[in-house]
Amino acid sequence: MVALVFDGLTDPLAGSLSDATRTRWGRRHPYLYTSALPLGASFALLFSPPPGLGSLGLFAWLTSFAVLLRAAITLMHVPHMALGAELSPDYHERTGIVAYRMLFQTLGWSGTPLLGFWVFFRSTADFPQGQMNAAAYPTFGLAIGGMAIAAVLVSALSTHSLIPFLPAANKSASRNVWRRLVADLRSALGLSSFRWLLIGLVLVFMARGIQQLLRLHMNTYFWELDTVEMGALLMPSLAGLGLGIPFWSRVSRRIEKKPTLIAGVLVFNSMSVLAPILRLLGAFPVNQDPWLLPMLLVFGFLGTFGAGGLVIVGSMVADLTDEHELRTGQRSEGVFFGAYSLTDKTAAGLGHLLAGIGLDLIGFPVGADLVQTVSPENVRNLGLLFAPGVFVLGLLAALALSRYQLSGDEHARIRSTLEGDSSR
Repeated sequence: MVALVFDGLTDPLAGSLSDATRTRWGRRHPYLYTSALPLGASFALLFSPPPGLGSLGLFAWLTSFAVLLRAAITLMHVPHMALGAELSPDYHERTGIVAYRMLFQTLGWSGTPLLGFWVFFRSTADFPQGQMNAAAYPTFGLAIGGMAIAAVLVSALSTHSLIPFLPAANKSASRNVWRRLVADLRSALGLSSFRWLLIGLVLVFMARGIQQLLRLHMNTYFWELDTVEMGALLMPSLAGLGLGIPFWSRVSRRIEKKPTLIAGVLVFNSMSVLAPILRLLGAFPVNQDPWLLPMLLVFGFLGTFGAGGLVIVGSMVADLTDEHELRTGQRSEGVFFGAYSLTDKTAAGLGHLLAGIGLDLIGFPVGADLVQTVSPENVRNLGLLFAPGVFVLGLLAALALSRYQLSGDEHARIRSTLEGDSSR
């Protein structure tokens, strides 16, 4: 949580800085190039603590390198998202750009743990549950850190030629970093639709944060899966997002972006928790039943298919930057995407904290490295912690998102006005 909150709080700062940056490499690319090596190195070190640190030492190591990693991610992520918003002013083409970004992001989300379970943490005679093999983590961190460096550099180099055609920094922006940041955030949050979008996303990301922290617990103790089966569960996730992203992108062209996002959130939310709810009600296959894994694969596919609806968020934020420009005369994509990223990370961090507190409240064993050491009561309470609360958060998120107001017709009017002003 400390790392995620630190990361989230620096996101608007990175956005405001990149909005005001004036270099021959434009506003965004200097940050992309600067972030690559620190990002990969801190990821590798995160998984390579020296022996003998003890609990306090391990906490300090984990927190320090998690914060450094998140700082490097901030330098890359916020300018990267702002750059995507600058590539096109078109209402629907923006969704397509975000869809491509999210598809590659999905490869990272799914591919990284897949490599982990199937390559670095394979089940062995000594470690039937390969994720318990501590010796495998440093190699995993080094490999993924190297891949992260390559990914950032490919992104920056591939878009470098577009720098002369991108918007320049705001000349009237204050030179005082903190004064500019406060003014930019106040201005951005002055848009009602942006406020409600962020509130809805806070609830979505809190639910996702709880799921992320508890997923390995659920797979290990609630469903009693081995690492091969856990890796298999990632395949429908990849397929669900791979099909869901283009599906929801097309739907948004027919029924507007707001109802598309709400529908995706509701599908994602319900399908993500339905399997454990059915198990708690005694209406789902028992562990080791041959139908268990296929059923989990189906629900995993449907849940991530719904999550593909989140592809709409990036283009909705980009649309709001146009409304903001009409009101203020300032192009502030970095601040908007920094606030969006802050919402994502701090809400996920809060979700992690709530899940960790929940594990303490239900008395879940510490250092439980064998399934047999966890009691049936612990397992049942783990399912209750994972499912009903997450479902309620999803419903509240849909209610908040329903207050978003910017439509396609209104955006077309805004773009027409902006383009008319620029032509004069």
